[in-house]
Amino acid sequence: MDKSHDTATDLLLISAPLREMDYPPMALALLKSILHKEGFRVAVSDAQLAYYKHCGGDQKTFLHNTTEIQNIQARTLAEVEASEFTKWCRPYIRDLLEQHRPRVVGISVFTYISNLAAYIIARLVRELAPAGTKIMIGGYGAATPLRFAQELGAPDKDTIAQTLVEEGTIDSYILGDGEEALLEFMKTLENSNPNKINRISGFEKVPYPDYSDLELDGYSYTNGLTLPVTGSKGCVRRCTFCDIPGLFGKYQQRQGRDIAEECIYLYETYGAKTLYLTDSLVNGSMKSFMEFITVLAELRSKKNYNDMQWTGQYITRPAHQIPHDKDYYALMAASGAVGLSVGAESGSNRVLKHMDKKMVVEDLFIELDHFRKHGLSMAVNILPSYPTETREDFEDTMRMIGGFQSYVADGTMERIAGVAKWYTNDELNRWAKIGPAQGMYRNPQDVQMWWYKHNPELTLDERVFRRLAISKVLARLNIPSAQDENYEIRKIMMWHEATREQNEKWLNGIDEYKKWRAGA
Repeated sequence: MDKSHDTATDLLLISAPLREMDYPPMALALLKSILHKEGFRVAVSDAQLAYYKHCGGDQKTFLHNTTEIQNIQARTLAEVEASEFTKWCRPYIRDLLEQHRPRVVGISVFTYISNLAAYIIARLVRELAPAGTKIMIGGYGAATPLRFAQELGAPDKDTIAQTLVEEGTIDSYILGDGEEALLEFMKTLENSNPNKINRISGFEKVPYPDYSDLELDGYSYTNGLTLPVTGSKGCVRRCTFCDIPGLFGKYQQRQGRDIAEECIYLYETYGAKTLYLTDSLVNGSMKSFMEFITVLAELRSKKNYNDMQWTGQYITRPAHQIPHDKDYYALMAASGAVGLSVGAESGSNRVLKHMDKKMVVEDLFIELDHFRKHGLSMAVNILPSYPTETREDFEDTMRMIGGFQSYVADGTMERIAGVAKWYTNDELNRWAKIGPAQGMYRNPQDVQMWWYKHNPELTLDERVFRRLAISKVLARLNIPSAQDENYEIRKIMMWHEATREQNEKWLNGIDEYKKWRAGA
């Protein structure tokens, strides 16, 4: 196709809300860079940032307005179309289409939380785009279902991608990694096997992301301009609650030097003072991690980039697995490590064993002491209401949170990075293989609804109670949280109220549950 006299854009990529505002969406910048290298004209737009600006750049207004597009409650199509987001989105999409005249529109769906927003955007693109415009979606949210599809009048399918294809809104979709699959799609505008879960074959040919078209000054950075870097995909661990192995497949790791050099490039090119490593675990491969922190410490010192830092998700290992003879913690500090996110999950060693975390609570506090000694900092994640968590286990978690106070006081623990609502049942973790024969019952209509007969007291009401209790304890102990706890609790209570009747109806259809209730 001769495009020498054609000013139309080959692909317009739109990132659908909702996601954190801590840094720009890497998918847009990376996919643009890959396609640009092959001669395609690509335009990108972050709908999240655009809507945030529409809300005045005010976090509270933005959170309030986006509650309606989180698929927490059933809504009719008329209600969705009358929402503040849809009213804003129509001229936003129209302007993008008029400005770029794309042959293809791609919608990036980060997680299942983005599904309703992606559904709205896709329908508006189909309505407003010229006939013949190809529309497709991708991202890990594309492989999850659209909740309350029937209430919207949409086909109720296994994934939002299938829903949108069946109703004629989009033409195709890409599941899994898009780095290579999107390029192949753009060459022919065909995808003969859309249900294939694509995996990247390696990192060697992947260029650095191109952020030049994104408004980098519009995001709510914690520590200066922050840009993401991917050093690996997949995970070396197989925690029983985690969907990462199912999402990313076989673990793949870049060379540590390559990661360090990309960090330097982003610092020098865009002025990124903080690099966020998107890896499931930055220290999944200790060989690569040691190379990364060694090279980055050397380059940082050589170039006098003392204001450059990095962060990411980090796993606490048993003390005997730490290479103390290689100045491990000192090198981490010299490389600029800050605020590493650690999955503490539970204060119960019994539950940690069930989770297959390969650590105990004591390991976490030993590592906190090393971090304190070397001026490092961390933030922890907590997962309450794991299926086997008893009330006694939960009280252990509350005691663990209390033990964080002194580390919060001296800055070793920056904050609680996140508290999950509770364990969420999906088809990608190891609990997916445990069904009614083993005592686990799932509501196929909602991944939040499950009941485990071997720990029957952990009902939905009990799970809500435990999540509320953690929120109250964090407030009482003055332990900061990266989440807006008032907002999180409001969402939980809205969802609980909206689904209480459905949950009770489902539970009362389980004979084992009725037997337990009768004898409780």
